[in-house]
Amino acid sequence: MNKTTRLIAHVSLLATLVPLSAHSSDSERAAGNPDFSKVTAAVDKNSDGKMSRSEWQGAGLPMSSFNMFESGRGYVTQKDYEVNPAPGGIDGDGDGFLTVEEFIEFDKKMSAAGGPGGPPPGGPPPRPKDQ
Repeated sequence: MNKTTRLIAHVSLLATLVPLSAHSSDSERAAGNPDFSKVTAAVDKNSDGKMSRSEWQGAGLPMSSFNMFESGRGYVTQKDYEVNPAPGGIDGDGDGFLTVEEFIEFDKKMSAAGGPGGPPPGGPPPRPKDQ
């Protein structure tokens, strides 16, 4: 997959995480989101409640997701995740808890499939014949 296709896949993945409403209350959690506390515990190495760019990268999480959540602050919080609807299937084992491994695996699957919704119907377009 070339860089442009991979970028499009990541942008498509992130589009599924965009909040449905900019007016979500601080205590509101998007319905159906798996618990993100295991990710926070694994990524937030200094336990300040803020997952920095270096902490996020150190955990191997997709930077495209960090960039969407951080909103120019330079960090991501658990609340950033909780108020945004998570894409279906991100909780790989369905136990209600998201792990770093599941997050990474989901990103790989989405990238391989061309983003949310998978590859285009009928497969990729045919290659032009050599003339």
